[in-house]
Amino acid sequence: KRVSIYKDKWLRLHLDLLERAIKPKSSMLIVLVDQEEFELYHIKDEQYQLITRGYLGANRKLTGTSEAICSKSLYEAAKLIVEKIRELSPQHIIVAGPGFFKESMLSKIRELNPALSPKLIVAKTSSIGVPGLMECLRSESLQKVLRDITIAEDNRVIESILEKLAKEPDMVAYGLSDVEKAVSYGAADLVVVSPSLMSAHRDAIEQLLEICQKTGCKYRIIHSDSPSREMLEGLGGIVAVLRFRIS
Repeated sequence: KRVSIYKDKWLRLHLDLLERAIKPKSSMLIVLVDQEEFELYHIKDEQYQLITRGYLGANRKLTGTSEAICSKSLYEAAKLIVEKIRELSPQHIIVAGPGFFKESMLSKIRELNPALSPKLIVAKTSSIGVPGLMECLRSESLQKVLRDITIAEDNRVIESILEKLAKEPDMVAYGLSDVEKAVSYGAADLVVVSPSLMSAHRDAIEQLLEICQKTGCKYRIIHSDSPSREMLEGLGGIVAVLRFRIS
């Protein structure tokens, strides 16, 4: 369903926030697997692309020989998937499908490249193919996992800023007036804003983030459910990591 939104003036910030809201937060690879075959999809910018598919050769009653063949096929499939992961550098990798084969595939991928473990997510679908892909993307479990990943990243960012504040206090600005000053000087490298401050001072924050875009300063609005939100509120609801010291 198409929705039209009208405003007297569109700031580049508004368009950026809309794009973030309607598009996936990051690129991801989705591996769909059942007892007979696997498929690998790349999801980016609201588009999905089938990268590859293959046959695993399993049947419902695995004999010793067929189980060995299936294990080899699973290994070869996982090896191909790991190569594609290296090539495409997705931020998230979801392994999904019916039955237990998704866990087997997950284990093989982890075995081939243990460093991928933090990116790996397992999800359940009733089928593979495009119906299974759509089911995976709509699943509450996947949405919850992606939300938790966002919150974990929020926490990591805030903890990093607090460490910098403790070690180099003159390289961090906090509170709206000090951050506005840092941004106006072009000294801010990263600005982090709490959702409550965004709501209370929307016009001022939008203008500030618009300047951030013009000066190449990155910005992040913390998720409302992030535990780190309270720490950010203690710093006035907004903080900036500086490129250089200002008096």
